[in-house]
Amino acid sequence: MKRLVASVPVALLFAAVAALGCFRLIDTDLWLYLRVGERICRLFELPRFDSFSYSAAGRPWVDVHWLAQAALWIAWRAGGAAGLCLLRLALVTSIFAGLYRACRRDAPPPLVCGVLALALLVAQDGFLMKPQLFALLLAAVFVASLDRHGTTPWILVPLQALWVNMHPSFPLGPLLVLLYWADGRLAPRGERRRHAALFAACLLACFATPYGPAVLVQPWRQVGTPLFGETVIPWTPPSAAFPSPSSFFFFKIAAAATAAAFLLNAFRIRPAHLAIAVLFAALSLKSRRHLPLFAVLVAPGLAYNLGCLWTRLRRRAPRLSFLLAGVWTAALAAALVALSRDAVTGGLYFRQRSLKRFGLGKSEIAYPDEALAFLDAAGAGGNLFCNYEIGSYVASVQHPRRAIFIDGRNLVYGESLLRRYLDAMGDLRSLDALADEYGVEALLFTHTSRDVKALLPALWRSPRWRPVYADDRSVVFLPHGALPRFPRIDPSSCPLPGIPSRGPFPLAELRLGEFLFRVGERDRARGLFRDALARRPRLPEAHTFLGVMAAQDGDLAAAEGEFRVAAAMSRTYAEPRINLSEIFRLRGDFAGAVREARVALRIAPLNACAREALGLALLSSGDAAAARRELEEAARIDPRSADYQSNLGVLCEREGDEAGAAAAYGQARLLSPDSFAARFNLALLRERGGDVDGAILLLEEALLIDPSHGSARRKLAALEARRAGRGEQIPASHVPSNGQN
Repeated sequence: MKRLVASVPVALLFAAVAALGCFRLIDTDLWLYLRVGERICRLFELPRFDSFSYSAAGRPWVDVHWLAQAALWIAWRAGGAAGLCLLRLALVTSIFAGLYRACRRDAPPPLVCGVLALALLVAQDGFLMKPQLFALLLAAVFVASLDRHGTTPWILVPLQALWVNMHPSFPLGPLLVLLYWADGRLAPRGERRRHAALFAACLLACFATPYGPAVLVQPWRQVGTPLFGETVIPWTPPSAAFPSPSSFFFFKIAAAATAAAFLLNAFRIRPAHLAIAVLFAALSLKSRRHLPLFAVLVAPGLAYNLGCLWTRLRRRAPRLSFLLAGVWTAALAAALVALSRDAVTGGLYFRQRSLKRFGLGKSEIAYPDEALAFLDAAGAGGNLFCNYEIGSYVASVQHPRRAIFIDGRNLVYGESLLRRYLDAMGDLRSLDALADEYGVEALLFTHTSRDVKALLPALWRSPRWRPVYADDRSVVFLPHGALPRFPRIDPSSCPLPGIPSRGPFPLAELRLGEFLFRVGERDRARGLFRDALARRPRLPEAHTFLGVMAAQDGDLAAAEGEFRVAAAMSRTYAEPRINLSEIFRLRGDFAGAVREARVALRIAPLNACAREALGLALLSSGDAAAARRELEEAARIDPRSADYQSNLGVLCEREGDEAGAAAAYGQARLLSPDSFAARFNLALLRERGGDVDGAILLLEEALLIDPSHGSARRKLAALEARRAGRGEQIPASHVPSNGQN
């Protein structure tokens, strides 16, 4: 009976593992892996040069994933999309089975299940079907094998040879061996020598690759390129996400529990456990892609410390420990049942705003298939420019008919091409120049992408491009002269596919509503947000966008009400707090504005919008020095935002730093083709410096953006009159940037 009771949380744990590990395919990089894996298996040759893009065609390609790609294609050939889902489920289950066996050596089943349930929640974002999942399994095998006392697991040497051909995280293998070697410094001399030999053998195994020593530099090129860490989402800090991923919330719980366990078990700490916890906690704070590694590698150490504490408690207070064990087992069982049910029904993923859905096969809501079908039916030829996130998918399904500019293979493109991509996504003129250089004939974007949101308003009004297709995921632009039989789309007729709209989760309405809001089609957007709220009332994003539209209409009371409702619905969503700060600032309640901005920063410490809101609130309250620090920090966090630079310029002018103001306005002008404030304020600065011609040029640029701006028109007329010799002077005040200019 006792064994039966102890087995209940174990069964429920692995039911939860199956529930969270079994979801439809949503990863865009997967399809390029399959295309390359097919080539490897059919032709028995490895890729050496890029052939999927027009920007990097012919560049050397060291494919560190080649063995994982071949394995993925074999699974695809055997079972299609469902086969890949089953392979992923097998990998995830194997990871937690290995961890359970390792943790069980030091702690009872209910305690181990609690540790692994927390690890499951932290690692859930790492369960996409990509080579990283093979690396996660190998990391779990390494730590489970090395955590055993008195053994030298030579099996790790061939596993290290597999790792170096599957994923660029392979240096972790020798690193883990080294950490556990240091941990065994008090072991017998023979055991230490065997461990040293194991370390040397794992190092040598890193050379067992057909690409030779070139593979060894790939991890360091990836982590050593700052631009990758600043712009590629998996490499950005989890606290910078907006809102932060739920896995980061559970990471903070796991990190706190690990720290407390180390403190309470201070006299029996194993150095390897402490080193792994500190190292991977630091890496996880720097990059969200390390969260799954933290969960997997720290679990044995946490179980060991908790097991030691539990043993002491049982000796000192057996009755209390018996009572706590019963309560803990019951609570854990209930939590695991709820977690499994939430994953299977989809509630967990909708709250995370994730595209995951329980089941087998290919997701129907994650890929731009309808947009690609439109391009094929339209007969649009030439090169295609798409956003980074879908580059691999588009390259795989369109090859060899169409090539793309960039995809997820960072090291093939390098920093220079990634920077050109970012410039194009931030400035319509840069995009047009890139299109001219490479002969781009069509643009395809997933409008939910962070990269695309700033470009869409300018692109929607562009004289060169016209939108010809849009749905809840994607938008297609063609040149105005191309394929005239496809007219500019009517926003009221944008299709809303029935598949994602079924059920209680109105994700399609939210995505299409946000897109239409950003391109200025507010009436349709407002209707979509209200439709979403009618189906599911607790949607803080919908209330936030309705509040923004009310504020734009001048109804600050209605806007404040929407923002307060949104803030009450979610304590992890900073956007309504940022908007409340702006509402209070406009009303003259500067203390309230500062308070709300600080709340937003507590929610998202690395959110540049929250920093800007605090800076503007402090500036309005008279604390110019603190305001400048916050605005400079906002510009540092997001150096590609014109708004932050423009507001920093206004602050520099107030402090008398005209050189700093000119630099900030100039940077804002370069970053945004739509920044009226930057051009207008820089024109005033140039006028005071005596550069009338430069001021006139900037005012003409500003009036192209906002032809109805009265102050700019009067100032331009005055400067033209002065240049003609009439000497007329008309004052003008500076324009703050609020993200709408």
